[in-house]
Amino acid sequence: MSCGSDKFTDDCVCSTLIAIADAQEKIEDDYHTGCRKAIDELKGRVKAKGFDTIPVLLTIEGEPFSAVGAIRSGHGDRLFNIKKSFLFRVNEVSKSTCCATLELLKPVHHYHHDHHEDSSSSSSSSSSSSSSYQHSGSEFNNFLERLENSERIVRTGITVTVDLKQFTSVSCFPAVHTF
Repeated sequence: MSCGSDKFTDDCVCSTLIAIADAQEKIEDDYHTGCRKAIDELKGRVKAKGFDTIPVLLTIEGEPFSAVGAIRSGHGDRLFNIKKSFLFRVNEVSKSTCCATLELLKPVHHYHHDHHEDSSSSSSSSSSSSSSYQHSGSEFNNFLERLENSERIVRTGITVTVDLKQFTSVSCFPAVHTF
């Protein structure tokens, strides 16, 4: 077993994200990982309840991983609503290939219930995404500052598929409610 997960893989990041994906999908199952506290919060084993997501940051050789993607705008003359993020929700992990579908998460300073462009439930929106390994340290620091000062984290509906074997670390944030 890897990283304390009940699932066996040769990859620590893959095992941890498999456990997170399973916990988000099947709250009643019991998995023990390095992200145990966030998973316990998500499952309601500790005081806070109602969570649906364990946000994660990933690194490649010590550098923060980011991804860029777009959904159709549907507003005015803009064709796309483009987002970039360093923070992700694990939507799915293939246990056989160790590839994952990650959804970009967005910190929100002033949350409004009407956030259609950030909703993951829009079936008419198609998404496209690409990963970015190159970014400035100040860009990541600015993202962390926005995240620290945010009132909420919302799902964007933008996903990226990644090979988890390429990552060297995963940092789990406390579980949150994203809807």
